Amino acid sequence: MLGYGWDWQLFLSVAGFGLAIGMGWLLRHHRSLLPMFGGSVAAAVLFYAVSNLGSWFLLPYPRTWEGFWQAQTIGLAGFVPAWVFLKNSILANLAFTALFLLALRHRTGEWPEPQGALVAVRVRR
Repeated sequence: MLGYGWDWQLFLSVAGFGLAIGMGWLLRHHRSLLPMFGGSVAAAVLFYAVSNLGSWFLLPYPRTWEGFWQAQTIGLAGFVPAWVFLKNSILANLAFTALFLLALRHRTGEWPEPQGALVAVRVRR
């Protein structure tokens, strides 16, 4: 068979993406910049936690607090440390959120407004 098969690691990745999408769905009505960037960071941290928790269960880590901490921080020997993945995910999410907001600004000419904010309205007479 070519490519990857359906295994537990793939299931955990899909579950992590699903949780991030669900969190975005819950934040869909918060249209100010802080919830958008905060949700972006939270999505990266949530995906990281789900995927590394699965790695702790599925890969040869000790089933102790030290093994859990190793899975969350340095990872397995011979690979890039796990925290680098988290750092890069957060930076990428922030960059893409900023790009999407800039595209929104370019398209509509306005920034997302906070809920309940006073907005200037032009009144016809």
